[in-house]
Amino acid sequence: MEENNSRIPRTLPVLHLSSMVMFPYLLMPLVVTDEESKLVIDHALANDKLMAFFLDLDTGGDGDQIKKIGTAVTILRMLRNQDGSISLLLQGTSRIRMQKISQKEPFMMVDVQVIPEPLSEDSEVQAYRTIALELLEKISQESSVLNKEMISGLSNIKQSGRVADIIAGNIDLQIHDRQKILELVDLNQRYKYLNNCLAELIRQMRLENHIRSNIQLEMNEDQRRYYLREQLDAIRRELGETDEVSKEILNWQQRIEKNDLPEYVKDVAVEELQRLSVMQPASSEYGVIRNYLDWIVNLPWKKHSKDRLDLRKIERILEQDHYGLEKPKERILEFIAVKKLKGQLGGPILCFVGPPGTGKTSIGRSVANALNRKFIRMSLGGIHDEAEIRGHRRTYIGAMPGKIITEIKRQGTANPVFMLDEIDKLGRDFRGDPASALLEVLDPEQNNSFVDNYINLPYDLSEVMFITTANSLDTIPPPLRDRMEIIEFSSYLEFDKIAIARKYLIPKEKEINGLKDISVTLLKSALQELIHHYVREAGVRNLERRIGSIFRKIAREVAYGAKGPWRIKGKDIQT
Repeated sequence: MEENNSRIPRTLPVLHLSSMVMFPYLLMPLVVTDEESKLVIDHALANDKLMAFFLDLDTGGDGDQIKKIGTAVTILRMLRNQDGSISLLLQGTSRIRMQKISQKEPFMMVDVQVIPEPLSEDSEVQAYRTIALELLEKISQESSVLNKEMISGLSNIKQSGRVADIIAGNIDLQIHDRQKILELVDLNQRYKYLNNCLAELIRQMRLENHIRSNIQLEMNEDQRRYYLREQLDAIRRELGETDEVSKEILNWQQRIEKNDLPEYVKDVAVEELQRLSVMQPASSEYGVIRNYLDWIVNLPWKKHSKDRLDLRKIERILEQDHYGLEKPKERILEFIAVKKLKGQLGGPILCFVGPPGTGKTSIGRSVANALNRKFIRMSLGGIHDEAEIRGHRRTYIGAMPGKIITEIKRQGTANPVFMLDEIDKLGRDFRGDPASALLEVLDPEQNNSFVDNYINLPYDLSEVMFITTANSLDTIPPPLRDRMEIIEFSSYLEFDKIAIARKYLIPKEKEINGLKDISVTLLKSALQELIHHYVREAGVRNLERRIGSIFRKIAREVAYGAKGPWRIKGKDIQT
């Protein structure tokens, strides 16, 4: 304290306000708007950041009512606001006495004398201090404004004068009482006056609380209706009748019993339903719990579609839907053979890798059709947020499960064929690493207890047949690649493309373009011309587009009245 006093200049700029008293040691926020105060702050910032702070009871502004005892304050922080005002954080340094005014315009400067804080304390001061802390404890019991941690912290401060100033600065006292405590340098006198103020404050608070407890406010119409409605609800409960909320609770109970839920899921659902039953429907938590119940009750925990395990029929369907692709078909049939013998899927996840348009995604749909399972396709391209896989925690507003659980609930079975497209195009940023989140999903050793952040219960994904697709292996993280069996899809040769066009693409495009009953023939020379000069790709996607383009031109001629038939040769392709 002596070190702080020694560096206070003799002459200081004056900040004088009518609504505030500063005490040494205390931190105080302040916003100033008048021009004189702004000049004082600018001067202080340019010179040691020190100001003199005095109470000014003169509303006319001529300075005759400025109190002579004030506080030297330091500017700790300053912020200029957009509306022109200045926000400050001030800290009191020491008591000061105004000796003379050395300048009035454009702002006031005064000569000051530092008032040292008494260092010696007798037993009477200690007794006063103990009483002050007891009175402060009673104030905290009457009102929740005071922080009890602050009260316990005051007992650890050695200087009694500092304790008195902290109490006076933090209690809601009249402005003249605060100024009086600031002016009392003698500790006995300061504590005596402070304790009288605290005792009067306790009497006033107790009187106000007594009056509040005895006043019966007249109920308005809404309150009266609420009171009558509560009475009606109580009567209905006594009679065994149910209101809308009770009907909803009963409906949830029936759904929990009806749906075949695992025991650990049922226990959580019953617990959440009990919480819901004691809540008001208008509560925000009511909607959160109801949404959560809807998810966990309606998830297909044990609902499985019956697999078709006739290998010959499955092979026939795959051959019918796809030309070539011998190795992928062979591996899929092995997968299904294991399922037939063992009763569950085995081995790693299949990953189809190859150029675009080679049938990776469409063969997944054929597998679902062959197995008589629901088919889910989810594109991973561009996903950056880990919550897209794992979901958000229920504590967040608008939280939802991840796409894995969402799609399984939408399809309604626990054993669909789940195709994860474009696994090589996963992103990664500050929202997490989706590739790492997929490790648990695609690991046969772990996915029997996959935990979504929103559901927060283990869900068995081991019966889901996951198939992933990628154009390149280079961008798939090694830990993720390690959990998958890679099956290469090679580029189609010319004779492959011609066979695919004749068997699949031409019939499909004829139907799409309204030419199903029209005689249109694309000769082999026409297909060769397309493949040689118009389609340079590994797959057949562009070939399909070119065939569709030819059929649209024929459709236009048919619409104008042309009868056909059309035989498209190689030389006709250019036109």
